[in-house]
Formats: sequence, C-alpha cells, structure tokens
Amino acid sequence: MTDDNKIVIRERSTPSKLRYASQKLIEMHDQLIDRGVDKQRATLIGIALHLESMAQAAESSAGPNLTPGFVNEPGSTSELLPAEILAAIDVPPYLSTACDTALRVEPADVPDATGWARLLHARCRLNNKFTGAPCPCTCHGREA
Repeated sequence: MTDDNKIVIRERSTPSKLRYASQKLIEMHDQLIDRGVDKQRATLIGIALHLESMAQAAESSAGPNLTPGFVNEPGSTSELLPAEILAAIDVPPYLSTACDTALRVEPADVPDATGWARLLHARCRLNNKFTGAPCPCTCHGREA
C-alpha cells in the first residue's frame, strides 16, 4: 500500500470502513505469505481481528446482542448477577474460551501457532460475565 492510499481509522469509523481496513490487512498478510515472509504476519492478522471486533462492537451497540439490551464487551459488568445470588451459589472456576483455546494452540506444531495463541489471549473477557470470576490464565500477569 502506498502513502497516497492510506486508510485512516478513527474512534468514530463506521463498521464498513473498519471491515474494509481489516480486509486490506488480510490482503497484505496474504501477499507476505506469497513472498515467503514470516515476520509481522501475526501482527497484521491481530490488527485485522481487532478491527473486525471493533466493527462488531459498533454494530451491537446500535442493535440487539446475544442477550437483548446488553453489549457484552470484555470487562463489562452489565450482566453480572446480583450479590445475593452469587452468595447463594458455588461459583465454578472460570477459564475463558479464548485462553482455553490459546493454551491448546500454543503447543501445536503449525506455522504462527504462537502468534495465533497471543491473539486469542488478547481476546479474553478477563472475567466471567455472569459471576465476575477472574480468568486465572497466566497470560494476564496475575497469579491463579
């Protein structure tokens, strides 16, 4: 991509513009594969996934989500159960789907396994959206 074809992403960028930028990064990633370049490929995919996530969040905040009326972004407490319910139940340990999958991807003997695992860890919710239980994965820099 040349300087005169820059794509500028701002906080208020539309979902279609975010998806366009994401697609361009994926195209750049594919060009690097064709040239046999390994460096920076995971970074491009990570940014592309992040832009797609931003587009989805922008759309979900403007309309229905999986739970009507709620936008369930990582760290959100909008669906946290009331304290009296949490006190009455045995809250099970929580390992986010993203971190669980990342821990399975890391040891895989495939290209970019480490990069994909890092991207998955970055998508962790950090806390269970209903119970608030923290994800104990060591990628978060806190003790289990």
